[in-house]
Amino acid sequence: MIVFVTAVKPFENPVLNRMELFNECCIIVAAYHLFYFTDYLPDYKLQYKLGWSLIGVTIFNITVNMGLMVWTSVR
Repeated sequence: MIVFVTAVKPFENPVLNRMELFNECCIIVAAYHLFYFTDYLPDYKLQYKLGWSLIGVTIFNITVNMGLMVWTSVR
């Protein structure tokens, strides 16, 4: 999907294209976190830390999206 958004640029507004690319990257980072919550990684302390990292990525994504919505509304 990242290649599609980069090549086709489905939105007329460049800000929306960048936000879509940002959201896709956040989804990929979150998906990579999920691999470490299986038995592949037996260290539970590291899984706990990676859980907080996943929460951080999610909160960062939500904050950026909400900030853009507020900025667009105020502008």
